[in-house]
Amino acid sequence: LGFSKAELEDAATAVAGVFGSSGASFGRTVSNGVGAVRDFVANGVLAVIFCVYFLIDAHNLATYWDRTLRSLMGTRAYGHLHAFALDVRRAFSGYMRGQFIDALLMGVAVTIALELVGVRYAVLIGLATGIGNLIPYIGPIVAYASTALSCLVAGDVRTFALAVVVLAVIQFVDGQIVNPKILADSVEVHPILVIVALIVGGKVGGVVGMFVAVPCAALAKIYFEKYVAWRDSRN
Repeated sequence: LGFSKAELEDAATAVAGVFGSSGASFGRTVSNGVGAVRDFVANGVLAVIFCVYFLIDAHNLATYWDRTLRSLMGTRAYGHLHAFALDVRRAFSGYMRGQFIDALLMGVAVTIALELVGVRYAVLIGLATGIGNLIPYIGPIVAYASTALSCLVAGDVRTFALAVVVLAVIQFVDGQIVNPKILADSVEVHPILVIVALIVGGKVGGVVGMFVAVPCAALAKIYFEKYVAWRDSRN
């Protein structure tokens, strides 16, 4: 073909270098993926073990730390800490209860709406949306992404467009009306305070800030009312 031996050797070296670097990169990717799966499984197993032990031994642990903290802190300081812990539990448990109710309603609503529209695997999409709705911003992403995957793989663009409109309406109603009302009833704060808390929490701490904003607002409301009651008792 008119190539010299040196040119062929240079070309072979270049090709070997390309495949060698690609192979090394692929190997690192596979290794990182395997390591991530291994760590996820290991952490999941440990989490389950810890949860089982805490559930089985919850009463003994509570009794032990109750006695220990009372001895170390004194009766008066421990009384204040215990009251604060009960208020925190009340606020956060109410918030989680409200989030679970909202997630259940969203899952059912999305399932029914997508079934009526004609989207395939509507039940699975609704289930995934409900679970994702426990975390701010994740529910809508799961709903749109899974709907797009179901419709576009089947080549049904018209159904996808209609499903997007339906999902947008459901998400708007949930975000502006249903979710604030449920959380307000669960943590006993006004819906306007819930909306303001979510906005401020999102600006300050992003997704994590939105997740803790409502229970923190509920906790602040509890202590504000306690302060008002204390001031009334002094007047």
